[in-house]
Amino acid sequence: MEPLCLIPGQPVNACARKLYAEKVLGHVDLSADWAGWRLRGRWLISPDGDRVNPQRLRGMLFREANERRHKAGLKSGQQGAAVIALGIVKTTRQQLPDSEP
Repeated sequence: MEPLCLIPGQPVNACARKLYAEKVLGHVDLSADWAGWRLRGRWLISPDGDRVNPQRLRGMLFREANERRHKAGLKSGQQGAAVIALGIVKTTRQQLPDSEP
């Protein structure tokens, strides 16, 4: 249970204003590793003032994940290509007739 911030008959205090901003307006100031970042309704706002909505954040994370998968696929594909190329060279050398008698 949250403490009672608004006392009937008393003026609105800072605790009540903060609680209203968080619960009704969705305004949250983040802390620790997220210091400087804020939530304002559906917007995540960076310390520089850049706004990111949930759809854009999902899109950025999706793109980053796909780029990682793509790079991992290229690395494994390059290693496989080298092995295949060596196999072709060995096979070709074995099939060539000797030029010396």
